[in-house]
Amino acid sequence: MNSASTRTSPPASAGERPSDVIAIRGLAKTYGTGATQVGAVNGIDLTVRSGELLLIMGPSGSGKTTLLLMLGALLRPTAGTIRVRRSDGTELDLTHAPEKRLPQVRAHTFGFIFQDYALLDALSAEENVAMACNIAGRTGRGARERARTLLERVGLGHRASARPSRMSGGEQQRVAVARALANDPLVILADEPTANLDAARGRDLARLLRSLADEDGRAVVIVSHDDRLREVADRVLWLEDGLLKELAAMVIDPVCGMAVERTGPHVDLDGGPWWFCSEACAAEFRAHPSRYPRRG
Repeated sequence: MNSASTRTSPPASAGERPSDVIAIRGLAKTYGTGATQVGAVNGIDLTVRSGELLLIMGPSGSGKTTLLLMLGALLRPTAGTIRVRRSDGTELDLTHAPEKRLPQVRAHTFGFIFQDYALLDALSAEENVAMACNIAGRTGRGARERARTLLERVGLGHRASARPSRMSGGEQQRVAVARALANDPLVILADEPTANLDAARGRDLARLLRSLADEDGRAVVIVSHDDRLREVADRVLWLEDGLLKELAAMVIDPVCGMAVERTGPHVDLDGGPWWFCSEACAAEFRAHPSRYPRRG
């Protein structure tokens, strides 16, 4: 299996060291009460640094989106703290900030990228990005100029007047990236950004997100099922049962593709053990081992 990181440390500007942008301690989110209570996130500690691309993977329902929403001040945690270092060097505790302050925090600290693009089809690509500039406090000609500059950066300067319905999925997601940059955020938060893209466009978007960390020194946090994103990540974490684990310490079940610890069912074959999430996957492997080439 490949290492969880293709880079040993986040990049930094010349003469500078990467700094912590987000520090999470004891973060938890529960839904319901009593017998119906469910823990979506269960006491997570995590630090994200400037210039780092962090990929968080995990099965459906593992709490990935819940975690991302809490990071972006869109959902209040049940317990724990989220501290964000702002561009002026001061820190803000999102978990205790007054509700009325959170829209401004989101508008000036985070850029959001969604699976379904979330663009307004009544507006052109340029107008979608310019509207985000308006929310961040830049209006009029300045907003339009910044929108065009950002669209050129993502390779869509020639499509500025097109509406989303006239664009491919890859183009729409690039517009969404440009929109996420409108407020010059410290942190980009992306929820399944490649899920609706084919292999080639998914790889292109992955490289674009990587460049935002390398060239701008932004922190980029992605939650996704997409294994293609691992090749551009500095760190890959696995979220399951509300807890984070380093994926480097885990292996992939060759039958179902789930990341598993080296403590469960296994089959010794071809000079080493193959690990599985369950006896069912192990049995399927034993019946047809030639179907499953060893990974990494």
